[in-house]
Amino acid sequence: MHLNRLLRTTAIRLALRDAVFYVLLTGLGLGVLYWATSHYVDAQITAGLENDLATLTRIDQKEGRHRLLEILNNQPVIDTENRRYLLLTSPDGEKVTGNLKA
Repeated sequence: MHLNRLLRTTAIRLALRDAVFYVLLTGLGLGVLYWATSHYVDAQITAGLENDLATLTRIDQKEGRHRLLEILNNQPVIDTENRRYLLLTSPDGEKVTGNLKA
């Protein structure tokens, strides 16, 4: 009964309304921040992979398949900073080289 009377006061209703408004506004802001950060990270990963693919394609075209295989076979097994998993397959899907299972 005391709580019921308290909730009818203008001050409490305004405080609750403002609290709900700020919670929703903060949630929206954090959602936008999460989306922007996630989008940025995804774009950076995609750009890095596309750059690696372009480099490997250029090596294959200019220096030959033997040089590409040499580079792929000499990739460090453990690279804590830039771990890359590579797989080169033949047109029929057989593994040629790389550190992934076919």
